Amino acid sequence: MTTKTGVLKDTINSVKSLALFIAEFNRLFREHKYLVVSVRVGRDRSLDQNKLWAGMYKRLVQYGMFESEPDAKKYCKLHIGVPILIRDCEKFLAGWNRFFRDESYEVKLHLMGNKSFMGPNGFPVTSLFSRKQGCEYTKSIADHAYFVDNKVSFEDLLSDD
Repeated sequence: MTTKTGVLKDTINSVKSLALFIAEFNRLFREHKYLVVSVRVGRDRSLDQNKLWAGMYKRLVQYGMFESEPDAKKYCKLHIGVPILIRDCEKFLAGWNRFFRDESYEVKLHLMGNKSFMGPNGFPVTSLFSRKQGCEYTKSIADHAYFVDNKVSFEDLLSDD
């Protein structure tokens, strides 16, 4: 909940998480007397969408599309995520063109995976998405011709039930 920098950030989605948050908030107030508070209503895109995407990558492996979930993730990031960011963000487009446009497909795909110098998720793509872009990415994976042609089904993952 509280980080080393003294920032209190949490998702409150139950009475228990609310109680824990209030207790920590109260402790910080007693200790420091001055707090800056900001509240945002809604769900955190990263938690829900990342869980869904992990399920989709797993499904692609189950259908034999890829050898591993990291391979499925790299493919989707490169073939679906990068084009979304190139279309929507001039800075991303400029950076991509400057550093990666002329690289081989193998290098581009390799960069989408876990690289210690880029963090556990490799080259940032989906982490840069807005909620709307994340929804588009999800739909695009489900509608991707290669996956549709191979009868991959994501219906159970995408249902609201």
